[in-house]
Amino acid sequence: MEIYSTITRIQLSGTHAFDGKIAYSLVIPLANFKQTRRMPGTEAIDETALSGLNLHLKLQGDTQHYKLTYDTEAFKASLKENLHNQGKALKSILQGQYVGKKPIKELTTDDFFDFE
Repeated sequence: MEIYSTITRIQLSGTHAFDGKIAYSLVIPLANFKQTRRMPGTEAIDETALSGLNLHLKLQGDTQHYKLTYDTEAFKASLKENLHNQGKALKSILQGQYVGKKPIKELTTDDFFDFE
């Protein structure tokens, strides 16, 4: 299930048993969060650096006593998949077969003007 808000979207999956036991997995994209105050020295970090990075959390226990933890296994699997996809894209670029972004259109004399 996906939960959308004005701030972010959260992917939620897992189980909720009739006896109150829960085991949820949450995936929260980090790219949607904007820092109001930046740490010194981080001004040069591009905003797109967080794109594709997700916060993976586990919510386990029962409805009265639950524990929210960081899901390292899901993060590792996500990171491995992202690195594999980037490797495939880089390989296709080096082989000249990349079909991602369209090339920039060459300008003709009708598309621009000179001024001095």
